[in-house]
Amino acid sequence: MALQVWRDEPGGDGGRFGSADAHVELLREHLGATTVRVDDVPVRLGGTEAFEAAAGPIHAWGRSE
Repeated sequence: MALQVWRDEPGGDGGRFGSADAHVELLREHLGATTVRVDDVPVRLGGTEAFEAAAGPIHAWGRSE
């Protein structure tokens, strides 16, 4: 089992990922895991205003407001 904990921590160093390819590598490592893994994944939760201005409100997991 592998869990990814998404964190948006202002002032952080961006976590262990320097690119999207690094995140893909983490996902590949999860496929072969034989123990429970918990990995922090840095995400930028702020700054979605530009996306919403271009595409409309963001609806994740089928949830709408």
